[in-house]
Amino acid sequence: MGTAGAPDGEQRNRAGPVFDPGFVVALRTHKWTPEIAEAAARLQAMADGTRFVVLADVTGGMPAIERFETIAHTNDFTEFGLPGFPENQVLWYNADYPLYLLARLFPQASHYAMIEYDVGVNVRLLPIMAAAAAERIDLIAHYIHAADADWEWRAPAAAHFTKVFQAFLPFMVVSARAVRHLLARRRASRRTDLRSFADWPFCEAFIPSALFEMTDMRSAELSRFAELTHYTLDCVLHPDHPWARRPGSIAHKIGVSPNLALGKPATQSSLHPWWHAKSREDDAARGNNGRRGRAEGFNTAAEDEPWWQVDLLAAHEVRRLVIHDRVDAPTQGLRLKVATSLDAQNWRTQAEFALQTALPVSFPHPVQARHIRITRSGYGELHLDEIEVY
Repeated sequence: MGTAGAPDGEQRNRAGPVFDPGFVVALRTHKWTPEIAEAAARLQAMADGTRFVVLADVTGGMPAIERFETIAHTNDFTEFGLPGFPENQVLWYNADYPLYLLARLFPQASHYAMIEYDVGVNVRLLPIMAAAAAERIDLIAHYIHAADADWEWRAPAAAHFTKVFQAFLPFMVVSARAVRHLLARRRASRRTDLRSFADWPFCEAFIPSALFEMTDMRSAELSRFAELTHYTLDCVLHPDHPWARRPGSIAHKIGVSPNLALGKPATQSSLHPWWHAKSREDDAARGNNGRRGRAEGFNTAAEDEPWWQVDLLAAHEVRRLVIHDRVDAPTQGLRLKVATSLDAQNWRTQAEFALQTALPVSFPHPVQARHIRITRSGYGELHLDEIEVY
């Protein structure tokens, strides 16, 4: 299933530096792109002093990964006595499965850090791993707590645990003894007739709930080690966004897309006094975070010519936009105009139109632009769901 060595003593990583074999840091991915390769290089730099590997799920195929020690595996973990449930979502649903592979390949390690490919890490990992070892911490993750009553994965897990916990796990550090316990607990729960989520708990409920059954289990909140303002599910950030690269922070979700606006820095003319946002930039980020149709979006105050704009971070050839109206407060028929700029100082209006539910706006000719601004004509609020740029 996997390919990796597990030598003893102080070793050298493929890139050259000395690392402590007691600490393994794994980037987990099911695809490989130039952007993910760059993210892996950045994470490897933050993991200096530990053994760094790429955990590559090659079930759907993947090009060869160069420069990094790679553990290739599929979603078939039957050799560990684990089921392939649910079909086609095995490794999303069971984030604990790759931990068992790491423990097999690196039995000398005391702690394993497993980090998803869409997490931006801007803090050194060796001190985190060392603290986990020194304090005998079994789990470092975010939002570890007794499961919320309305959490969708609480009820299925309640069939397996007296008390259900939950945790946010794109970034986690787990001790070797915790991994052994998790595998034993999974094996003890296995059945041959898995039919529903209640038969096999979701990883974000299973991992903390199972670990809290251990004697003297110790956990630590990830926020102790890093700033987590943008470690959420609420916003997609471009890898070059300042929020994704803030020193001392961990960010999620980092992504790229043909949509040039997705996750790029945005701002707007004002904040609505009743709208909950820390700043104009935080509110504007809801207009290009990829989360459409969820009664979200941004909202300016009522004013003359309110606007929203995005910085594409470099000049691009822009051909069209798609503007999505808010589903909770539609404003169809609203007059809008689109302007572009290369320097955010000199603007040129490219189109004027009436808003529709999902309005494509095509330019007669491709336009070189770095900044895109959407402005409401006249007086009032500007509130939209999502703006895409292509």
